[in-house]
Amino acid sequence: MESYFDEYSKNEEMEKNIKPYLEALSIFTKIKKVSENFSKINKNKNLPYNFGSLEDFIKYFKQNILIQKGDEPYRIKEKNYLQKSPEKIFYFFLDELHKLFKMNIGEEEESKNSKNKSIEYDREKAHQSFKKFYKKDRSVISDLFFGKKLIIKTCKNCNMTEYNYKYLKAIPLNLINIISEEIELEHIFVGLEKSFEKEDLCRLCSCKQKFNVQIKIDKRPEILIFVITNSQKVKKVTFQDCIYQNSYKLISVVIDTQSSILGDKKYKILYDNSTGILSNYNKKNVIEKGNIPEGIPYVLFYKKIKEDSDEEDYDDFT
Repeated sequence: MESYFDEYSKNEEMEKNIKPYLEALSIFTKIKKVSENFSKINKNKNLPYNFGSLEDFIKYFKQNILIQKGDEPYRIKEKNYLQKSPEKIFYFFLDELHKLFKMNIGEEEESKNSKNKSIEYDREKAHQSFKKFYKKDRSVISDLFFGKKLIIKTCKNCNMTEYNYKYLKAIPLNLINIISEEIELEHIFVGLEKSFEKEDLCRLCSCKQKFNVQIKIDKRPEILIFVITNSQKVKKVTFQDCIYQNSYKLISVVIDTQSSILGDKKYKILYDNSTGILSNYNKKNVIEKGNIPEGIPYVLFYKKIKEDSDEEDYDDFT
């Protein structure tokens, strides 16, 4: 049986693996709509902590992800759950920021339940239900980072179909089953919309049945976040400057360059300030136009530069 200290040693190695993902959170401080509005949160006296800046909040957030000496076993188990799936760190981070920004505008009660639980049997009713939910749940964070996906479930026994709209947040790209030495991420992006079979409870049959499930992207966010995991076997990952028919432009990437000049640091964060949303970057770490660096990316940030005609836009809730 492993001791507590053996488990702690393993956790230290795991923390090294997630460090690039945690460092990627600093990119949020470069986005003006987030960093400049964050100071207003201090005016809310109901917050448990007084964060002087977004940097302070990120530091606090990391402490709740990384294993600390003296942590109880149950806390280590919780943190391991997040560290094993880096995309969950971004889900958690966006949710926490979303709550803070909502609380800032006086919607404390709404922040306690920020999920759309409405399942409808009519697609239009499901859409209207989500729009009503989004209007109440809206924040600067949801405007920038939350898209919309539609989940369609059809019972294979009675053909009853359920429709449910949910947020589309950070997108995980797990490369564990990729055996090629070289891949293009654009090809994986296409697979975000998928169909599969799943066993679940059918409300009409009143028992578990097999369902055909379809996931469709109904609205992509202003800033897309791709979280790439299990890329160790892939020697070269090619990612593009623009994706989705040139509707999104790469604005930041955390990449393993394997460069000797980085010393012990096997990764670096690159920014592109041409979009005007990033500032205070290190000039040595700038993405140059038409010169995408090679290496294994951990996290990619893309900014929408034009509307995709295939997407449905949100109504204007302002």
